[in-house]
Amino acid sequence: MKIKALFFFVTLMLISMTAFATEPVERSVSPDGKNVVEWQCEDMWQKKCEVSAIIPNQKIQIWKEVQVLSATWHGNDLLEIHASCGSPCSYSRFYSPGREGSGPIEFVVARSAEKKIAISATGDYLKVIKIFENDQKPIQLIELKDYAPTAVLVNVIKEVKFLKGDKLLIRYLAGDDYIEKSKTVNLKFR
Repeated sequence: MKIKALFFFVTLMLISMTAFATEPVERSVSPDGKNVVEWQCEDMWQKKCEVSAIIPNQKIQIWKEVQVLSATWHGNDLLEIHASCGSPCSYSRFYSPGREGSGPIEFVVARSAEKKIAISATGDYLKVIKIFENDQKPIQLIELKDYAPTAVLVNVIKEVKFLKGDKLLIRYLAGDDYIEKSKTVNLKFR
């Protein structure tokens, strides 16, 4: 009886500590030190986080109740917040000073801070998406007809890299033998 009571008490204490604990504020500063984004989460699993930009004398909320696993600056003016939505699902949200935060973009395999575009590997295509467009519809679809048989395209992508002259290098696994192939594609902007 005493063991059951002790177990109940310890369990109750752990639940109450988790429920009332506030996670510390985390922040990410751009490489030039001029842009700061911070987030604080309601839970230790970082599933309900409020993300804000800190500008002189002001704190501006970018997103409320988003998941934050990591934050990475791509240059001085493009921040990527990366989150998981279950294995192997992932998505990113982007922020650039002076703009509203983007909506979620699934399976981001490359991004260009200069062009403000992301490459997403969803379905059977790589999708070129303007990060800050409201509808985030693809502006170009890149088909990889011979990619290795797998449930998810993102699992066979080895590298996606922006090249000079609006070109994209894609390295991926192809065919039943998972042979590495490369493909260079011209990006088309509208």
